[in-house]
Amino acid sequence: MSFGISTTSIKLATVCKPPSPRPDPLQPAPGQATIPITMAKSSEAGDVMTPPKEACSDVQGKAVTPSARDRVHDSDLVDAAVVLADRGYRLGPKLGKGSYAKVRVTERLQDKRILAVKIIDRANAAADYVAKFLPRELAISMQLDHRHIMAVHEIIQTSSLVCVIMELAERGDLLEHIKRNGAIPDFDSKRMFRQICEAVRYLHDRNLCHRDLKCENVLIRRDRTVILTDFGFAKSLEKDHELSKTFCGSAAYASPELLRGKAYKPRMNDVWGMGCILFVMVTGCMPFHDSNVKKTLQRQLSGRVFFPACVTDVIPSSCKSLIHSMLEPKPSLRLDIHAVLGSRWLCSGY
Repeated sequence: MSFGISTTSIKLATVCKPPSPRPDPLQPAPGQATIPITMAKSSEAGDVMTPPKEACSDVQGKAVTPSARDRVHDSDLVDAAVVLADRGYRLGPKLGKGSYAKVRVTERLQDKRILAVKIIDRANAAADYVAKFLPRELAISMQLDHRHIMAVHEIIQTSSLVCVIMELAERGDLLEHIKRNGAIPDFDSKRMFRQICEAVRYLHDRNLCHRDLKCENVLIRRDRTVILTDFGFAKSLEKDHELSKTFCGSAAYASPELLRGKAYKPRMNDVWGMGCILFVMVTGCMPFHDSNVKKTLQRQLSGRVFFPACVTDVIPSSCKSLIHSMLEPKPSLRLDIHAVLGSRWLCSGY
């Protein structure tokens, strides 16, 4: 998760990779493994789990050698292991790391269920994040109940740590899937994108907006359904047309009104981010590069969206039309989430 506008470039293949044949929806690439869920047992409940040598792999599916295997030396992780043990959890291997959080596998000892835990050390996070964004994230996350939104099971707080226990998405995030496999075939991209849309509609209908929609915040379960995660910049809206003045998220997915530094409609900014996600799904490339924000803004305002030649012929015209309508530079003309779900592409052949 980023704090403020992130200008980190999203590195996708410079040579686009067309969709591969679909013998099995979202079939993993050769050698790809899901996140390991078989953990070595330890003698004490508070011990840190390590995956057995033969089953140890990271989220990219690469083998992790014993010398590279993640070890818990950081004081916050040691403290987290103790806190979690007191609540009946055992800390497992690393899944990922954000600006202010570390995400690891955890086992709930009562029923042996494998989950994920997001660990936030208050001392290592920005003061504004701890005071404003973190409490908002925790409050919103506990309100949500939707099949395509990350389920939060429990939040454990101490004076120094916050541990968010949530479901484990075994197949990692959408960006990593596309980097491994290239553009997603039409049938699968339609199915997955509809699930993302249903999650966003659930939020918008409850006067909530995400404000950081990107491929990294879409996770894939073992059954290949997707879930929306990371509500660090989510906001509850008091009015339907309330504007936001917090400039947050990732520049590669940010709407032109946000990049211009103007107050913006957060729902419309969400739709723009979804348009970027769909473009990445069907092309394997970003619609706009964020290395130069000024040039990015100029391209966005031009209203032109260019599809790579190597995939343009296999993308249905109805899908291209939907992307253009979501990446409409004028917020007043951009589709809302209900119109997106009612689009010809999403309603055909599904």
